[in-house]
Amino acid sequence: MEKVQSIIEAVSRNDRNSFNEFYGLYYEQVFRYSYFFLKNKEASKEVVSNVFFSIWQSRTKLKDISNMDTWMYVITKNECTRYLNKNRVYNKLSLEEIPVHLYEEAERKTDDAVLEEEIDK
Repeated sequence: MEKVQSIIEAVSRNDRNSFNEFYGLYYEQVFRYSYFFLKNKEASKEVVSNVFFSIWQSRTKLKDISNMDTWMYVITKNECTRYLNKNRVYNKLSLEEIPVHLYEEAERKTDDAVLEEEIDK
């Protein structure tokens, strides 16, 4: 535990070698967390990269974290949520799949709007 704390303190002082050690200590844990949420190896790798980038950017605050495992879990979960929101796949329908009555209703509303616009002139 003391070794981890000394690595964290060194990372807080911008020590890149210590950050590499920190990465080695936590990579597997962060990957497992992200894979648990995403169920996709490539997506999990992207999240891991984003998590460690975020950690490096806020490295001066690392020494203030009281429970590193919990903190790592929370930021990984948040990054997974961001990933899912950013990469959400929406169902797309082809024109053939749209029920005819919806198409006819939309067309009628468009015709009504055009007619109303012409009347107002």
